[in-house]
Amino acid sequence: MLVLRNCHGTKVSATVTCSSGHTVVEWESQPSIGKAPVGNVLCPAIILFSGNTLPSSISFLKGLSYDIQSTYLIPVVNDYYTKRTSDILGKLVDELTSTGDGQCDSPGYGAKYCPYTMMNRGTKQIVHRELVQVS
Repeated sequence: MLVLRNCHGTKVSATVTCSSGHTVVEWESQPSIGKAPVGNVLCPAIILFSGNTLPSSISFLKGLSYDIQSTYLIPVVNDYYTKRTSDILGKLVDELTSTGDGQCDSPGYGAKYCPYTMMNRGTKQIVHRELVQVS
């Protein structure tokens, strides 16, 4: 199987082909108007028809993006992470042999935080990650 991904502005598309060269799946994140993705037409239209300047529109979009992420997306990721971690740990109660590692510095920089990862050695699954402030 071969997956080809393509980005065209706000549009993402993917084509999956088998080893014989046959197209198995074609997927697009949005429709097009002619050859232009709808999002590529709507984004500039929003700026033009709102009467705002480009800098004020960019400021609005940055705020909107953060609001949507913090309200809808981040809670879903956190819930999935919590459930997945609980599932992994529930299966490993009797056979958990863990190892951990942290990287607290990069060459030429003083680290303020250290990402630390715990992994089950038997299954090689990540069972926990933590960002620890270096003191």
